[in-house]
Amino acid sequence: MNIFILIAPKGTNEMGAHTRSSIVGGRGPLVGRFPAPRGRSTTIAVIADPHVSPDAEGTWKLYHRTEARVMTAIADINRLAVDAAVFVGDLTRDGHCREFDRLDELLDQCAVPVLAVPGNHDVPKEYDDHQTPPLLEFISQYTPGSLPFVERVGSVDIVGINTAWMPDGSLDETHSGAISRAQLDWLERTLPETETPIIAMHHTAAPGATTLIAQTMSSTGYRMPTN
Repeated sequence: MNIFILIAPKGTNEMGAHTRSSIVGGRGPLVGRFPAPRGRSTTIAVIADPHVSPDAEGTWKLYHRTEARVMTAIADINRLAVDAAVFVGDLTRDGHCREFDRLDELLDQCAVPVLAVPGNHDVPKEYDDHQTPPLLEFISQYTPGSLPFVERVGSVDIVGINTAWMPDGSLDETHSGAISRAQLDWLERTLPETETPIIAMHHTAAPGATTLIAQTMSSTGYRMPTN
């Protein structure tokens, strides 16, 4: 599970000093550039791949620790008093109803608005040996009522995109993701109307990145490279 905190300043289009260079001395990749703060900032907690699994036993992927880690994340979110929490997919381990039920119990403890987009583990798959709730139930529970969606949070617009399920069934037998033509058309219409959009989706949009990540994970045994 990964947790990120995004802080978006309010009220200017002039590019200020809040970039990678001034914050971390120029080291590492530039992951965002926001205007210099004028007034109150908007703070968003982003939680990726929690894989909640209430009945997992000891595994090398540490599924048996997912509940405790989500509880810790929620405690931090409440302590920091962020403006919203955005879950960017794979909320559950395998999409079991009991996993969603436990997730909902945990999210009930979150004191801020929660938004989410599905990951490949949250939607029905042909190879599953159980029944995963349909995408419409996910939309009803974790979005403003539609997917894709745009939701104003403070000074930013959270734009939720579905990359985990396709209406033509092309993703039903794979962990890979895609963005439908209908969603791309929706983005073209919607983004010009937003002021400060932040797009939330599960799969990376960079061509070939999913294959590269899979190859890296395979060669390193799920360890991050050290050089």
